[in-house]
Amino acid sequence: MKQQEEINDLNQNIYQLSVKLCGKEKKIKLQENSLHLAKEELVSYESTKKEVEDLRYRLINLREIKIQNSSLTQKIKRMSQTVWSKASQAVIDEKMWIDIEVLMVEIYPDIVKALRDADLSFSEMHLCFLTLFKLDTKAMSTLLNIIPTSVDKTRLRVRKKLHWEGKQDFYESLIHIKPV
Repeated sequence: MKQQEEINDLNQNIYQLSVKLCGKEKKIKLQENSLHLAKEELVSYESTKKEVEDLRYRLINLREIKIQNSSLTQKIKRMSQTVWSKASQAVIDEKMWIDIEVLMVEIYPDIVKALRDADLSFSEMHLCFLTLFKLDTKAMSTLLNIIPTSVDKTRLRVRKKLHWEGKQDFYESLIHIKPV
């Protein structure tokens, strides 16, 4: 009789544990399905992220080509290589700065918006615009009628105003700027 009770107790325990085990198996199956779906979602996310990066790269290249092929760029590059006799006079006049800004708004609207939102001075904006033409420091100093070290100091001021950290190239930082 005692053995029968023990057998019944063991059967009862086995049954209860089997029910628990079955419930846990169902939960594991659901979690496996969720994990599988999460992995698929991650693969889809990574694929979309890569596609966005590729499109951004193409956009940057197309923008660079458009700027480099503009007649304004050719004119600016010629002007930057010219020795100017009247060093006290601005090399780029007000009308040309307006043309430059119009071109920048057309090609880089997000960059121009971010620079405006950062409350940059005209000279800081002009330096950023000339940077987008991929001009070197000497060419920019000629066009801005300042010494090359002043170009570097202006870059530093812009970096501080835009809260740029690290040593990334100024041009690279500019083309990857995001409007606030």
